[in-house]
Amino acid sequence: MKKKTINHSRWWHISHKYRLRKAKQKAKNLRIARNCRKKTKYRRERERHIHNGVVQQTLFAPKYFALLQYPENVLSFIRKIEKILLDNSGVKIVRFELCNVSAIDIGAICLFLSKLNELSKKNIRSWGTFPDDERCKKIIVDSGFLDRMKDVVKKATFPRNNKNLILNRGFDRTDNAATAREIRKAVQHLTGIEDNYKPIYSIAQEICANSVEHANEDKQKKNWLFSTSYMEDKVIFTMTDIGEGILKTIRRKFFKQIQDSMLNDSKEILLNAFEKQYESRTKDPNRNKGLPKIYNTSQNKHIENLIVITNNVFLDFENPQNSKILKNKFKGTFYFWTLNKECIERWRSRFTKLQ
Repeated sequence: MKKKTINHSRWWHISHKYRLRKAKQKAKNLRIARNCRKKTKYRRERERHIHNGVVQQTLFAPKYFALLQYPENVLSFIRKIEKILLDNSGVKIVRFELCNVSAIDIGAICLFLSKLNELSKKNIRSWGTFPDDERCKKIIVDSGFLDRMKDVVKKATFPRNNKNLILNRGFDRTDNAATAREIRKAVQHLTGIEDNYKPIYSIAQEICANSVEHANEDKQKKNWLFSTSYMEDKVIFTMTDIGEGILKTIRRKFFKQIQDSMLNDSKEILLNAFEKQYESRTKDPNRNKGLPKIYNTSQNKHIENLIVITNNVFLDFENPQNSKILKNKFKGTFYFWTLNKECIERWRSRFTKLQ
């Protein structure tokens, strides 16, 4: 057996160190490659966590974030925000991820904005991301949702070039002048002539009056929005009232009548309220006219596509087969309707037909 010389030993140590250096360099290159990969931040909703001493939470909007088509998705997301509002857990910042949204509508936008207003009143900061889908991003920008928000990168407001508007209205009284201005603009858009349109003005006032009368007793919690979205041949109106909801108010005020009629179906109870099947205990002829007035305006075709979402009911007046009971309850009332040129002409010619 050959004896190892000093040179052999020296070369072995040199070779061993070379292999170690090579292995370390390979591991380092692998780490660098992994770190350079594109990472998706906030892949899932994060539980409450503390960052820089501040309690934060991240919420993901559902992929189909459209209230009229996917009400359960939207209301489930809204309930998560309500949970933050109700829990005294000390959350001070909420991040909203809208990156995965591939369908969105004005209803979801208005409900979302109403909850952001509530977060703001509780001094809870909120921020978020746009949808990756360019069409959904455009709907958000064009809706007027971003008018009161700033780009955190550019430190500037978001520009847009259309007449759409979301009015963040008063908490204990209505703003008649702003409502009237928007209605006149809608009539001008459809007919070319700026003019009043009493049917929408009347039902807007009824909805606002109902909000002020029946919302939470704490006036600072009252929160309702009025929005207009302009299409080529129609204008979409929505009103969002964050309060108790119609059904809760009806059951409290007309419990005996509902009990006597053996009605257990929330859809039937709500529809009966719009059809004025319940009478005030005082028999005052001026009471309980708000919902029937809205119903009559729809039945006379002075507005179209009326949809009401409140508590656990989705009520579609034009397509009753679409009405349904919801699994996720909404603490408030959402109204949706459209106005077109035919509605205006129908209303203007109503007296001519009677003659």
